[in-house]
Amino acid sequence: MNIAGKYPPMTAEENEALLALSDSLLGKSETPVSALWPKIRLLPIQLKRFKEEHGADWVRAMGFNTEFADLEYGPGWLDE
Repeated sequence: MNIAGKYPPMTAEENEALLALSDSLLGKSETPVSALWPKIRLLPIQLKRFKEEHGADWVRAMGFNTEFADLEYGPGWLDE
């Protein structure tokens, strides 16, 4: 599936957060991963997979930005 053009490109802030997340996961930064996830908009299919694997409460607890998934699947998709 080609998603080019369907979603806006990452912002500079999201790109920085993604790089910081990488550094944190590699142990190169003391920034907690939990502080970085909310700054990165994931694709709807990624969040849907997380929901299937871990449940809606886990997705909420992680603080993921669900902006695109809310648009794609509609409000309340996490509870369906």
